Amino acid sequence: MRGIASIVAEFIERLDLRDVTVVGNDTGGALVQLLACVPNSRIGRIALVSCDAFDNFPPGLTGKTLVLTGKLPPALLGVFIQQMRIRAMRRLPIAFGWLTLTKTGDAATARWMRPVLTRRDIRRDAVRVLRGIAADRRLLLEAADCLSSYARPALVVWVLAIVAPGSSPFSSCAVAASITPGRRRLIEQGRSVLPARRVAVR
Repeated sequence: MRGIASIVAEFIERLDLRDVTVVGNDTGGALVQLLACVPNSRIGRIALVSCDAFDNFPPGLTGKTLVLTGKLPPALLGVFIQQMRIRAMRRLPIAFGWLTLTKTGDAATARWMRPVLTRRDIRRDAVRVLRGIAADRRLLLEAADCLSSYARPALVVWVLAIVAPGSSPFSSCAVAASITPGRRRLIEQGRSVLPARRVAVR
C-alpha cells in the first residue's frame, strides 16, 4: 500500500499538479490517508468515503477473506477466483453479498471482477498487494497519527446503515472526523459501501 501511494504521489508530481483534491472510497481511502501524510505534499484537500480506517483494515468479512486469498500463488488464485463468475457465489457474505442490495449492484461487482478473472498480470499484482496488506496491519493506525496534523480541508462521508458486520463502521467515521482538523462530515443512508447514486455536497 505504501508503494501504491508513492506511485500516486509521483504521478501527481510528474504532472506538476498542485492543490489536488483526492477522494478515496473503500481501500482507496487508505491510499488517501497515506497521501495526506506525505511531507510537502501537493494534496490540497481530501475526502474519505466509507473507507478502511484504523485497525479495521481491511474491513468486514469480505476484506478479511480477500486478504486470505492473497496467500495463494497467482496461478492458484486464478483457478480459485473463477467461481466469482457465478452470481450465487458473488452474493455470498464472504464475497459481495453484504455490500450490495440490488441486481444493479451485482452487475457492478461482476464488472469489477472481470479484469482479475481474465488477466494474469492483474492477478499477480493483486497477490502482491494483498500480501503487503497482510504484512503491514498497523498501517492505518500509523496514518491516523499523522492525520491529526493535516490542517487542510477534509470531508468525511460515511454510509450510516451498512449491514456487513465490521465493514467501515460508523464509529470509524466519528473518529476519522475528530482527528482531521479541517473536517466536514456528511452521513449517507444506504446499505452498500456507498450508495450508487450521485450525492450533492455543498
